[in-house]
Amino acid sequence: MSTSAQLRDALADRLIKDGTLTEPEWSSAARTVPRELFTGSYFVPEAGSVPTRYRPVRQGAPGWLEGVYSDKTLITQLDGRVRPDDVLEEGTVTGSPSSSSTLPSLVLRMWQRFGAKAGQRVLEIGTGTGYSTALGAHRLGDGDLTSIEYDPVVGRAAAAALKEATGRFLPGYTSFMIARPHDRPPRPTPALLPGEERPSRIDPAKLDNWTGGWVAQLAAPSAERMGAGAEQVLWDVSTGSQARTAPNPDGGWTVVQRGPVRLWDRVERAVRCWQAAGEPHQEGFGITVSAAGQRVWLGTEKGPGWDLPI
Repeated sequence: MSTSAQLRDALADRLIKDGTLTEPEWSSAARTVPRELFTGSYFVPEAGSVPTRYRPVRQGAPGWLEGVYSDKTLITQLDGRVRPDDVLEEGTVTGSPSSSSTLPSLVLRMWQRFGAKAGQRVLEIGTGTGYSTALGAHRLGDGDLTSIEYDPVVGRAAAAALKEATGRFLPGYTSFMIARPHDRPPRPTPALLPGEERPSRIDPAKLDNWTGGWVAQLAAPSAERMGAGAEQVLWDVSTGSQARTAPNPDGGWTVVQRGPVRLWDRVERAVRCWQAAGEPHQEGFGITVSAAGQRVWLGTEKGPGWDLPI
């Protein structure tokens, strides 16, 4: 479990213990929605300063994440224009708070008292950082919550944060394909050509396991898999890259590869990583979707991962 997830759980546990969180659906939202996506860097007031001076706590700095998961309001903008990252290193600044991430206990208490249920349509006035919006979307569904923000700088930051989503795969069998705005191009008949041969470091039959084959697909998403058991064939039509395995008469397996993409090298690394984690089924994986791309990861967000084609 990542540090962020541990801190979310600890915050939710505290809010349950003090009576703030009373509904399981909102407890789930508190444990799931990462507040750090919405706060980024923030200001903290300098104790005893008159007029009040604010010190930026920059994203990733020591104590930053722990501060995110304190039950406190985090100031993210001063005077309608000054953001924490605008302040020079080690500097402080005066100003009037103009945007903030309200303390989680108050946000969740308001949502619970509001009483909205899944299926009802909700209009939220004042998106702010987007944290409250994300909590509401988790509980009510993205399509039933509309949020309005008049400050264009704050609104753009919230919109960018709300476009990023992180979650885990549910138990089951989920696959993916590259979306095409056109029909599949004609596929030539595969011709298995000579290439570089070496021992395979994994049992090719691991790809016949559903999750093993899915992990191989993550590692080489442009390749088509044919064959079975010890005799697997991977073929990337776009680059002409190929890989094929066969039993070694002396024991083990061999692989022959050719082309600019070493398909079996990628598959081996991914499958060995999956094996080292105990060969979990799909619920052991998660996915993060953002404007930058889509990444499937194993174990935690900071664990090994693979970028999906977009």
